[in-house]
Amino acid sequence: MIGKLSAAFCTGVLGLGVVAAVATPTTAVNVRSADVSLTATALIMGGANGGGHIGDDIMLRTLAGRYANDTRIAVDWPAEIAPVYGTISMGESTRIGADNLEAAIREQVANGSEPVIAVGLSQSSEALDEVMRRFAADPAHAPSPDQVSFVVLGDADRSLMLHFLGLPTLPLLDYAVQPVPVTPYNVTVVAGEYDGFADFPDRWWNILAVANAAAGTGFFPGFGSVHEQALYSNLNDVPASNITTSTNSAGGVTTKYVVPTADLPLLRPLPSMGVPQNVVDQLNVLLRPIVDSAYVRNDPRSVGSGKSQPVTAASVDTSVSPAAGVGSAKKAAARAVSAATPKPRSTPKATGTAGSKRQATSSNSTN
Repeated sequence: MIGKLSAAFCTGVLGLGVVAAVATPTTAVNVRSADVSLTATALIMGGANGGGHIGDDIMLRTLAGRYANDTRIAVDWPAEIAPVYGTISMGESTRIGADNLEAAIREQVANGSEPVIAVGLSQSSEALDEVMRRFAADPAHAPSPDQVSFVVLGDADRSLMLHFLGLPTLPLLDYAVQPVPVTPYNVTVVAGEYDGFADFPDRWWNILAVANAAAGTGFFPGFGSVHEQALYSNLNDVPASNITTSTNSAGGVTTKYVVPTADLPLLRPLPSMGVPQNVVDQLNVLLRPIVDSAYVRNDPRSVGSGKSQPVTAASVDTSVSPAAGVGSAKKAAARAVSAATPKPRSTPKATGTAGSKRQATSSNSTN
C-alpha cells in the first residue's frame, strides 16, 4: 500500500512541471481597449515549467479562447518545485503565488474592474485554492462573490493530492495538502478524463487505472498529455453527462467539467509500435470498463424513487475491497456520450501583466 501511494506521489510531483508554457516575467502593464466593451477581467496564472509568467498566446489558447474577449492579465509567480527544479519549494512557491493573486484581485476590484475571474492552470490552481481559503477566513475584508469567481484547470489538490490529506507536510516540498476550500465564490473545475493529476482514480488499488492515469499526465514520452489537452479544451464540447454542479455550505456553486478522452492514454503508443488500430480499438473496449470502475463518478446513483441511475457510465461499484476491483469491473457497460453546441471563437482583445510582490530568483523561458 505504502509503495503504491509513494509511486503515485512521485509521479504527481515530478510531472507537475511539464504542462503549461511560461516565459520570462515582464514589467507590469494593464492595457484596456477604450472602444470595446469587455465582459470581464481575467487574472491568469500559468503552470510550473521553470518560469513564472504566462504569455498572452497561452492565455488566448486557454479553454479554446474562452477569455479572448476579456481583459487578460498575467499574474506572475515563481512556479518552482525545489528540489525537482528551481530553488523555491512547492509550498513557498504556492504561498508567493497566492500573495500575488490576492493582491491582483483586490487591486482590480478596487479599480471597479469587476467581474474578476481568477484562472489557474495546472500547479498554479493550488495558489487559487489558497486565496479562496484566505477569503473564507476573513470574509469581512474579502471581495463579494458577485465580484470574483475562480477557474481551476488540472488541479491536483482536488484529486491526486487528496490521497495525502492528513500528512503534516510532504517530504522535501514544504507543502501540506489541505481540504478543498469551502467558499462562497463560484468555482469552475476542469479536469481531463484520466489525467493522473486532476483525475486520479478514487480506488487507487485498481492498478490498471493508476497506470492509465500516470500515462495521461504528459510526463512519459509517447503517451501524449491528457493534462495539457484539457487546459485548451472547449467546455461547450463537454457532454452534459460529464458536467456536475454542487452547492457547498457557504453557498458557493462548483461546476465541474470532465473533458472526455476518446482513448485510454495507456494504449496510445501501440499504433506507433505497429499494432493495428482495430486491435487497439478492441483493447480499448475491453479495458475501459475496468479503468472506469476505479472512479466513483461512474457508480450507479440512487434517486428519490429508489431506482439506480448512472451519472456518466453504467458501472459496478468495486466496493472498498482492493480484490474486488477487476472482477466487478467486467460488468461495466458502455459510456453514453452527448455533444453540446460549440461556443463561437471570440476576437482577441486586451491583455496585460499583474505586478508581483516577489519573483523567482531565476527562470528560463520554456515551451
